Amino acid sequence: METTSFSRGRWSQPIQALLLYSASCLVTPIAAAPGGEFAGGTGEPNDPYQIATAEQLISIGSDPNLLSRHFVLVADIDLDPNQPGGKVFTQAVIAPFSPPFSGSLDGRGHVVRNLVINAQTSPGGLIGVITVGGTVKGLSVENARISSGSSAGGLVVSNDGDIVSCSSTGSVTGGWAVGGLVGGNFGNIVDCHTAGDVSGVGEVGGLVGFNCYGSVSNSCSTGSVSSTGDDVGGLVGDSYRGSVSNSCSTGSVSGTHGVGGLVGHNGSAVSNSYSEGSVTGDCDVGGLVGWSSSGTVSSSFWDMTTSGRNTSDGGTGLTTAQMQDPNTFLAAGWDFWGNRLDGVSDDWFMPKGSYPVLCWQTDKTGLLAIPDVRGLTLDEAERALEAVGLALAKEKEVQGDWDRTIPPGHVLRAYYPRLYAAPGGEVELLISSGPYDWAMNPGDGTPAGPHQIRTASQLESLLDHPERWDRYFVLTGDVDMAGRTYSTALIAPDANAADGFQGMAFTGGFDGQGFKILNLAITSRTNDYLGLFGFVGRQADVRRVHLVAARITGGAGSYYVGTLAGYNAGAIRECSATGMASGNCKHTGSLIGENVGYTADNALGGAGTARYCGEQP
Repeated sequence: METTSFSRGRWSQPIQALLLYSASCLVTPIAAAPGGEFAGGTGEPNDPYQIATAEQLISIGSDPNLLSRHFVLVADIDLDPNQPGGKVFTQAVIAPFSPPFSGSLDGRGHVVRNLVINAQTSPGGLIGVITVGGTVKGLSVENARISSGSSAGGLVVSNDGDIVSCSSTGSVTGGWAVGGLVGGNFGNIVDCHTAGDVSGVGEVGGLVGFNCYGSVSNSCSTGSVSSTGDDVGGLVGDSYRGSVSNSCSTGSVSGTHGVGGLVGHNGSAVSNSYSEGSVTGDCDVGGLVGWSSSGTVSSSFWDMTTSGRNTSDGGTGLTTAQMQDPNTFLAAGWDFWGNRLDGVSDDWFMPKGSYPVLCWQTDKTGLLAIPDVRGLTLDEAERALEAVGLALAKEKEVQGDWDRTIPPGHVLRAYYPRLYAAPGGEVELLISSGPYDWAMNPGDGTPAGPHQIRTASQLESLLDHPERWDRYFVLTGDVDMAGRTYSTALIAPDANAADGFQGMAFTGGFDGQGFKILNLAITSRTNDYLGLFGFVGRQADVRRVHLVAARITGGAGSYYVGTLAGYNAGAIRECSATGMASGNCKHTGSLIGENVGYTADNALGGAGTARYCGEQP
């Protein structure tokens, strides 16, 4: 089950919030280096500018022409205002306003230390605005002191791009949309962590202040969070039409209205997450979520012993002993590492005599992350596994599967696919058999002899075969798409970003025969016509297809988004879906984004179903 969460913290009645302000110390500014005077590189994706000094880092913000280029840190950077040439900044260092940052910044594990910003009305953060396509990864901001009367974030003020494997420590204080890492998130945040104190007026979060159409995953916040107003959360203050998954918060949280250990106000999907800090406020206070409007949180639990609370508007109260019993959560459908019978995603790990933790928290689980061996030969993969303390499972039969891009004989991924293993553990690998050949299929694609689909790789291969989108297909078993993420529809996607559908419609027949397609994941901030089918044409007939735990995530500019079909002009009948679809409000639906065709006997339901906006077909 995807939507699993719990809280083991304490929550109670009002506590006075503390608003923190950073001290300022004005000294001689650092002179900015002219654009291009870096430690090396040309600014191209395969040869980024190399940043080795504070002057070079600041110079990115001094020249608008640099904001679309590519950069990499080759040394730690110290922005301490007390060192010679130091400066207290009065706004975000890079791209505080327009134009935004649209390039890439790779920290490669390096650190930017001692950033101090004292801004009265301007946004505060290392980077102001990241637009779609912009990326920051592998960068840590340490001991930052950021104070703003506006929006603020330890790393980024407003993100519409991708932030991966970044962290921040220090203190951040501001007005609205204030986060330890990001003030307002409209893009993707993955594998990020914060440990500083965060305070503000409203929409205040340990990691993200305001999350709108954005996703936060595999992330955690451990600092204290406080607000003098509404919507304050240990991880996210206000999450609206987005998602929070596989994440946690452990610090104390205080505010007035809408105060949550993980999320203050939830209008999105919260899954596989937990909180364990104390939570205090006036009203709408929760150990996991303060208040939920249109969002979803299911299969959630809290510890009645440590919280001192026996009632809640949501979730199930348990004793500490029950909270530390894996059978409690297995009965609710949670997916734990080491148990293949409960699923393949391995979201959770159960330490002996403790509460569940997330599998990626290797400091708590003792597991090792399986290295990325995709595309390697077996010999290369074996050496990569041995380098981290793992072994190749040689005595078991090597499994094979078709793949669109990986050459035959090369590794697709760890089998099942697992991401973590015990030290010294044996790892099974899935090997590519090359692209699927539809000429080998038992069916010929006619109504009397439809093509038979029984594996994820067969279904995926339809992306490359538009010449077959007028044929007939049947599912011959459940198909699990776990471990695969796409940026377009699998069948009949839109061809480009121009207005209107620019691709080839599906005009054939597709009969699911009552079987399930599980864990279909599509993520795009800008693409239109998203779903299993992008565009179902007038002659098409789609029936008896059941999507389970689908996650179709478009951006505010993504039109025609649904779990089954972005746009239907044909016939869709006896189909169902659980999961979520998000996109432009006017053309997004739980099953079909826009329907001008025929539908009958379709159903929605099950844990995690959420129609974020748009008309239900």
